[in-house]
Amino acid sequence: MPMPPNVLRGLIRRFERDQRGNVAIAFGAVLMPLMVASGVAVDYGRVSSARSALQAALDAGVVAAATESNGRTAAQLTNTVRTFVDGNKGKNPYTNLQLTVTAANDWTVSATANACLDVFFNNILGQSNVCFAASAEAKRGKNHLEVVLVLDNTGSMSANDRIVHLRNAAKQLVTTLEGAAIGNRTVEISLVPFVTMVNVKGEGFNMAWMDTNAQNPLHGVNFDPPVGSPVGTRVNHFTLYTAMQQGWKGCVEARPSPYALDDTPPGVGNPATLFVPAFAPDEPGVAAPGGNSGTAYNNTYLNDTLGGQRSIAKYSAAMPRPTPIVETAPNLQTSENRTNGPNRACPTPIVPLTSDFNKLRTNIDAMRHWNGSGTNVSEGLMWGWRVLSPEAPYTNGKSFTDPTVQKVVVLLTDGENVVYGASGTPNKSDYGSYGFLASGRFNALDQTAAARNVDGWVQQTCTRLKDLGVMMYTITLEANTAANTSLYGACATRPP
Repeated sequence: MPMPPNVLRGLIRRFERDQRGNVAIAFGAVLMPLMVASGVAVDYGRVSSARSALQAALDAGVVAAATESNGRTAAQLTNTVRTFVDGNKGKNPYTNLQLTVTAANDWTVSATANACLDVFFNNILGQSNVCFAASAEAKRGKNHLEVVLVLDNTGSMSANDRIVHLRNAAKQLVTTLEGAAIGNRTVEISLVPFVTMVNVKGEGFNMAWMDTNAQNPLHGVNFDPPVGSPVGTRVNHFTLYTAMQQGWKGCVEARPSPYALDDTPPGVGNPATLFVPAFAPDEPGVAAPGGNSGTAYNNTYLNDTLGGQRSIAKYSAAMPRPTPIVETAPNLQTSENRTNGPNRACPTPIVPLTSDFNKLRTNIDAMRHWNGSGTNVSEGLMWGWRVLSPEAPYTNGKSFTDPTVQKVVVLLTDGENVVYGASGTPNKSDYGSYGFLASGRFNALDQTAAARNVDGWVQQTCTRLKDLGVMMYTITLEANTAANTSLYGACATRPP
């Protein structure tokens, strides 16, 4: 018979209140999701470990490949990386490995790897493996160092023993760099002493660099050719040295624009690229020791009995003349280190790149300050550039694009560029790499404006060297003015 409605309702209420057996039912309901979640966590832990192992293997592989990248094919580099990847799987053997290795011209080796790891619990959810990726890059280290020390040897370096401090600092730097030449790392250093001119007549000098036939448009501009000479005849400085029975010490003038501030190799096909031997003219007056005035004649070494300042008659050995006051070995100087004669204010020669550190220290010791002609830092930097370049005149520098080489210029100076002279009187100034102030080669006829133009050439040269990847360091000795800090701070690779 049917259960009375009131009894049925009572049984239902008792069932709803009865808690017995609910825990087991609830645990059974959540057990499977908990097991799956725990398993997924284990799977992803294994994936994380496998990914870390792959990354570590890839890192080690590209470092190894980078060290041997010179001359190796992409396939060979890939095999090197794969050896590390396969050998570093550890306890998490990944599958479906796809490896890509590339090498750039700068010996940078890059690699990407994609791999998968088989999983169990994820498979329950329809995923049989988990895939991941790793990437790495390494660049072959530079194992060759080329350093040029551009060293101020101007007259102002005599103050407070600056030249002594410069010599000591330069020798200390040479010794420090000598200690860096270990293992397969090589270090070569060059010295470029400068005043306003640089002396190139040292080791490695080649007369092919020089304008021996006076074809450069700036050659002999301070002299008048003999009367009756063909139009365009230029007075040859080498001929004047021969006539005076004096030797050319080795300083050169700056080349005409644009070659004054670039690395174009000298060649007879373009005479403007050849270097003019410096020849400081005899200035008006009676022969006397050299002076050091900013506006007077400072280099009078012949009596003017055979012609004026532009006349070449007085240089002729065939004519009777007083004995000139000139430098004689070892560089005759007055007590104030002033020189006169055609080789006025010409410093010791360039020392090209060398790993003979004792020779470098010996040549540093031979440096002294030279009064006369002012200061032209841009000319020192330009010869530092030419020493580093693989192009003539010096050719033992490696390519600027060689990724194994780091090129460095260290400039030591006591500061401001200085141009001496009077603008209104031809040659009434100090002769230097850009001739006389009155010649107009400074693009200004005022001393201050000319010096600031030289500052601009310093900035231009520093920028171009840095664009070539050269590290620039500038050290100023007792010259921490706002102008110097700005100029040489901007010149450095890492400004202060």
